[in-house]
Amino acid sequence: FIGTHRDNMDDMTAKGRARVSSKAHFGEQNPSAKLTEDQVVAIRNLAGAGMSINKIAREFGISRPVCSKIIKRELWKCVA
Repeated sequence: FIGTHRDNMDDMTAKGRARVSSKAHFGEQNPSAKLTEDQVVAIRNLAGAGMSINKIAREFGISRPVCSKIIKRELWKCVA
């Protein structure tokens, strides 16, 4: 539609196409999240107990690199 930049931005927001950076979209609130916060805590605990990254990844149905990044707190930073 023809309109100003502000009109286009308002339209995008009204249709749910705006990228929102609020904390509400972190962790489980992110629509594309595959894990729960409890699972993330369990992954970190299992790694701390010495379980291999490969075994943890298989158990939770995630890739090894994702599992590694969760353990190193590069992903799911919002979970303590």
